[in-house]
Amino acid sequence: MSTSEILRIIVDFGVDTYSVRNFARSTIEDKVKYANIVFRQKIIFGFFASVISSLILYCIYRNAVVFVVLGAVPFSLLFNLPISFFQAISDSRKITGRVVVASVISGSFVMISYLFFKGDNVTLFLYIINEIIFSILAVSVLFKYKILKWSFNFSFYDLFKLYKGTLYIGLTATLVIFYSRADTFILGYLHNSNMGLYASIFRIVDPFVMVFSVFSTVLYANLSRKSISRGYLAIFFCCIIAVLVIAGSVYWWGVSYIIPIIIPAIKVENLLGEKLIIILMILAIIKCINGMVTALILSKGLFKVSFFSAMLCCTFSIPVIYSFTIKYNILGTGYALIVIESVSLIFLILLLTFYRKKRGDQ
Repeated sequence: MSTSEILRIIVDFGVDTYSVRNFARSTIEDKVKYANIVFRQKIIFGFFASVISSLILYCIYRNAVVFVVLGAVPFSLLFNLPISFFQAISDSRKITGRVVVASVISGSFVMISYLFFKGDNVTLFLYIINEIIFSILAVSVLFKYKILKWSFNFSFYDLFKLYKGTLYIGLTATLVIFYSRADTFILGYLHNSNMGLYASIFRIVDPFVMVFSVFSTVLYANLSRKSISRGYLAIFFCCIIAVLVIAGSVYWWGVSYIIPIIIPAIKVENLLGEKLIIILMILAIIKCINGMVTALILSKGLFKVSFFSAMLCCTFSIPVIYSFTIKYNILGTGYALIVIESVSLIFLILLLTFYRKKRGDQ
């Protein structure tokens, strides 16, 4: 499934991020036109990328499962279109009902399969079924409000212009998706015996970042639509950082004490596990702040800034993770990620300041 996620990000190539800013700054007529261009892009490129990559992987592994996993790519791409559209216009309530219905249906399928059907193949089929359910119900809202039309009259020039606009965002996303997985590859190569503990704690901590990424999304959509004073932004960032620290402390307590009781298979009571939880929680907080600064940068159209930051991180991430992991074992991997995210954050702030002065922004 990680292959499916990587393919989705590469095919999307920054279109979702770019779309939010375009939807927020366009007239109603331009919103409709642009939404239909993106709709066709997701169907055409998602379908062809899914088919071609599935055939290549099938020739390599001779396993039909790849068609099921990668077949979900076009649907996951489509699901993001209505999300981006309604976030940009601050009207997510129109899609909330469909998402809730999709969640109930998907949850029912999961419960039925858990009770009556078990196995890896069932899990994979559930994965693609859930992607189809969510995408169809979400996209149907755009048809309901006559944003999308069942017309495939388009020019490749429109798609070329779309990808031209998303060039730096897409390159950034591609770089990030590869260097963000360097930790697991290096740790698995150097200390494979600790991979289980690292992966378990990382997956438990990661939802914290996913939940708080909502702040970044809301900030990005609002800043793309209107100008906000520096004073307001400073207060907003201070409040969010305070909330992150408090929520992170509560989440750390829950992970350390509650989850091992609920899920006995996850044992993190040992000293190594407790240290790793603290390190990864610090990393999660820095990631959230980094995400908000990135949202500010992208909302101003400074796509090159995030690209330069990603290039910097990609350049030194592997040697940093490698050296830290050799010296400090599993904890060193966490230390290295904190260093990388911190350097990225500092670099983004410096570049943002430079570009604002260069453009004369107030």
